[in-house]
Amino acid sequence: MKKKLMQCLSAILCVCMLAGIAPSPVFADAYKPYLSLGADLNAEQRAKVLSLLNVQESELPNLSVSYVTNAEEHQYLDNYMSASAIGKHALSSVLIKESDPGMGLSITTKNITVCTEGMYRNACATAGITDAEIVVAGPFDISGTAALVGIFKAYEKMRGTDIQEDVIDGALNELVVTGDLEGALDSVDPVVIEGMLSEVKQRMAKGELKDEKSIGEAVDEVSQKYNVTLNQNERQQIIDLVMKLSTLDIDSNILSSVVGEVSDTLSGVISKVTGGGTDDGAAADGTAANGDTKSGGGFWDSISSFFSNLAKSISDFFSNLFGGKK
Repeated sequence: MKKKLMQCLSAILCVCMLAGIAPSPVFADAYKPYLSLGADLNAEQRAKVLSLLNVQESELPNLSVSYVTNAEEHQYLDNYMSASAIGKHALSSVLIKESDPGMGLSITTKNITVCTEGMYRNACATAGITDAEIVVAGPFDISGTAALVGIFKAYEKMRGTDIQEDVIDGALNELVVTGDLEGALDSVDPVVIEGMLSEVKQRMAKGELKDEKSIGEAVDEVSQKYNVTLNQNERQQIIDLVMKLSTLDIDSNILSSVVGEVSDTLSGVISKVTGGGTDDGAAADGTAANGDTKSGGGFWDSISSFFSNLAKSISDFFSNLFGGKK
């Protein structure tokens, strides 16, 4: 009986290891998180933000924490936004954690009402940020525009290197332009706007766009592809932005790979607006047209199938162990 018990325990351990649910504690991660908190959060707001970021106050002494001030928000954003839009209080907060090489960017927002995950992803790609998990949170509904400053501060600490000031400026410029376009083109899904910009940037990164004329032609081609009508001012906004980005010392390999990742994610949206969409406005990869992930089909079916098979395997094992020959 003792031998059978040892066999049982060994089998359970093996099954759990295969399922990825046992060997190490949840927080025993090789990559520690880096936080950037809004300097003007009061105690209640700070507690709310930390809860959204899944961080305990008691953990902060063991983490790398930086703070973004309202003065810094104005320093970086005054060229692109009015002082009233930026506000007088720094509240946006960010948690960033390094991922394994090649994993790309994972971005989640909580209580962020204007900036979408796609907007952050595009701007981060411009700044050369990749292979990271990023969560942006506010204590209540806020625009989230200034959060990009916090992302940069936390990322610099994580990597131990500075992002060039002109690259930061370009990425912030991109975030604001994207927000302006999404506000002006309110009948167009924001994901489509982000897809347009990412595609033009990808062509820039590949060296296909050399001057204002070629950039303008690319903007026309991509807007037609996505069935989006731009007025002259909106078209020029994109041209000016891409012209600016093309002069920066941006890592073209990172930009191309991350922007390519965004474009792949948006492939279903392209199909939708060109007449080949999937049911319920969902992309082929399971991403809904509004940028949310659908809960059914594909990946989740495979997960359900895996655990169903796992449960059957465990049941069969015990049945054979205790109900078979002695």
